[in-house]
Amino acid sequence: MNVITTTAFANLRKNKSRNILIGTAIALTAFLLTLLPTMVTGQLSLQFQAVNELYAPIHGVYRNVDGETAAEMAEDDVFETVCRREIAGKIYTGDKDITADMFALDETMIELSRMELKEGTFPKKADEIVVSEGCLKAMGLEGGVGDRIKVPYQPVRKGKLLKTAEKEFTIAGMTEDSPESLEKGIFTPMVSEAFAKEIIPEGEHVYDVCFQLRDIEGMVTEKIEERISVIGEQYGLSKNDIKVNSEYLFANYVDGALYAGLGALLAVIVLAGILTIYSIYYVSMLDKVQEYGRLRAIGATKGQIRKLVLREGFAVAAIAVPAGIILGLAGAIPMVKAMVSSSMDGNRVLGEQMKAIFKSGDAGLVKGWVILLAAGVSLLTVFISLLSPMQKASKITAMEALRYLPYLKKEGWIVTSSVPFVNIDNYPDIEALREHLDRLPNRVVLDVEQLAREAGAPVQSANMVLLGAAVPMLDIEYEKIEAGVRRIFQRKGEEVTAKNIAALRAGYDNSKK
Repeated sequence: MNVITTTAFANLRKNKSRNILIGTAIALTAFLLTLLPTMVTGQLSLQFQAVNELYAPIHGVYRNVDGETAAEMAEDDVFETVCRREIAGKIYTGDKDITADMFALDETMIELSRMELKEGTFPKKADEIVVSEGCLKAMGLEGGVGDRIKVPYQPVRKGKLLKTAEKEFTIAGMTEDSPESLEKGIFTPMVSEAFAKEIIPEGEHVYDVCFQLRDIEGMVTEKIEERISVIGEQYGLSKNDIKVNSEYLFANYVDGALYAGLGALLAVIVLAGILTIYSIYYVSMLDKVQEYGRLRAIGATKGQIRKLVLREGFAVAAIAVPAGIILGLAGAIPMVKAMVSSSMDGNRVLGEQMKAIFKSGDAGLVKGWVILLAAGVSLLTVFISLLSPMQKASKITAMEALRYLPYLKKEGWIVTSSVPFVNIDNYPDIEALREHLDRLPNRVVLDVEQLAREAGAPVQSANMVLLGAAVPMLDIEYEKIEAGVRRIFQRKGEEVTAKNIAALRAGYDNSKK
């Protein structure tokens, strides 16, 4: 550990209150940079996974499409996949609160809908049907797969209900009733396309055409939605008949507005962190002017002062950033759980699915990239906050130590050369300075140039003498200072190193007399 790093750690112990305040600001920045992205990405991960498990992987639906147009769409290269469904009729129960549309789906629609049967198969023949127990009960019937039932229904012709008819069906499969369907009385029995063709004349079919677009990889959701609308209008559809599967698009494609908003929020957090940390450092700089002035007086360069400020700041950050990230993760998980519970109020089915995924732990709420981003941005925030204090500290001259002499503590020490270095025209009166120094109780005044010569070192090593003289007051062991000086000069050879060590020892020994 070199002298600069040793001094930085010594300053940490010396300035505990300030560093606790700075550490709190850094930890808060890391906390927010972890908490908010984890909450947002966690919620989205649960929602995306739930959407992909519940919703068909289709980009949109064109409603009220006639048979000829549906056929054209199936051949259009703008679509990756085209499938269709049709309401052939409505089961008549006599209860206005019960809705049971008889859907006829083509094979592609059945495959994409991810619909699972409780038992049995999907209908293929004109007299086959898939129902649920709730649907049977609404009709006042009972039965299972393979049973024959008589179903009263009203055929649908161009959106209008015709007179009630009755047909005998074989139950080909059974579906499970969801709590929501039982509560609202909404059921979705399925019939075959053969049945729809049997009761609806050629040329009068009206379809919902579901589709996946081609060549949209990398597009944002807004552009995909715009493209869906343009294609629909080209086929002569009204805006009311163009439906976008927003949930699926949101879950599987980039939403520019969402990420722009998140980025703006993180930018505000970073800016607030920079201003807070910078302000603390700026205010504390007044109390440290004397310290930096002493370091400059004993030979510290501007670069060394900048490194000292930087390492001191990053030493605090090394503790504060991990603490903030851990607290952010600890706070984000309960928040995501709370948001999942609140989302159930808007979409019960989706909310229940998200809740189940959360309990299973399959979503992976803690993202490695969020932790790396929070750590990286937090450290960058600290670095930017330190730039100005580093510059200000490095510009402090040895004379600044005298200028701020009134701030010297009663038990503080002045370590200086008895021979002033006059480098400006309006240098203070030397005799007045000596008289002022003589009134100070704690002072070490040495002819550092003479001591350097007596130690066999060149005059340029006077700063090493001054450094040695200051060691007893720095709360740093002399051996550590000597080891640091030895490392600094070892690349210049043993002779240069030995002379500087001799100068350092001369200052140290004379200071203790």
